Amino acid sequence: AEKSRNRLAHIVEATSDLIGIANLDGQLFYINKAGRKMLGFGEEEDISGVRIVDAHPDWASVMVLTEGIPSALQTGFWSGETAFLGSDGTEIPASQVILAHKGPNGEVEFLSTIARDISERKRAEEAVKAERQRFNNVLEMLPAYLVLLTPDYHVPFANRFFQERFGESHGRRCFEYLFGRSEPCEICETYTVLKTMAPH
Repeated sequence: AEKSRNRLAHIVEATSDLIGIANLDGQLFYINKAGRKMLGFGEEEDISGVRIVDAHPDWASVMVLTEGIPSALQTGFWSGETAFLGSDGTEIPASQVILAHKGPNGEVEFLSTIARDISERKRAEEAVKAERQRFNNVLEMLPAYLVLLTPDYHVPFANRFFQERFGESHGRRCFEYLFGRSEPCEICETYTVLKTMAPH
């Protein structure tokens, strides 16, 4: 048993994810090496005065206290995207799991959390979002009619040049708001493409 505990302790300390343990009053009494590094604590620094709310920005503390912990206490488990505070006050986005641990009597004795820094993923998502916005800006500025149609003839996108000429669809299908028809135009090249699902 002692060997198994030592092996588990080694794994917990070696992981790159933050692992923390707190009592039901929100007082932290354990943070692993990766967690101490993320939050800016020294490996031997006393954390007895640190509470769960101290590790998060205000909005994430509210989420953890009003949603995460109550859910974990009720079901044993909660997960969500939160954030932690670095030593310089920087928000560190994280994918976080909160677990409630019960004792022999069936009552919850303490809480643990596992959190992974998702900063790189968030930066990649923002880069994709920015690139998509730049692409949309180019489409908006093209001096030509550009419209995207779904297979059911709705219009998810029409550039400014198109909208200035034909207006907005307001959820109507292309043949409804462009021509006042109740069904697709038989001679429409787009209709042929959507029907055959092949270039035309």
